[in-house]
Amino acid sequence: MVLRLAAVVFLISASAAAAVSPFDEALELQRKGQLREAREVLLSAASPFRTSSNEADLAKALSLASQLSFSLGDYRSAIDGALRAIAAREKLPNDRRLAEDFNTLGLAYLYLGDYGAAL
Repeated sequence: MVLRLAAVVFLISASAAAAVSPFDEALELQRKGQLREAREVLLSAASPFRTSSNEADLAKALSLASQLSFSLGDYRSAIDGALRAIAAREKLPNDRRLAEDFNTLGLAYLYLGDYGAAL
């Protein structure tokens, strides 16, 4: 009986660990200072979100990856990610985080010295 109960607890724990969202995984990596790895987790998650037409999570993954790219000084990738996040967010009704993506976009252009595009 005890062995069976331990097996059930193990299975529940394993299932809970397997159910970690890519957002939680990326956040944990970011907290550890592993920004590149966090960005890769988010970019990898974008494909299934795109396939399943989950625009909200697609926009969130692309937006967060874009912000990480900016933090890494990879401004071209930040611009690409922000543009893709904006395209996904425009399909959503009244997504208030759209402004964050435009902010990332403008700052990345600014850091590249493209002042006209930054405006």
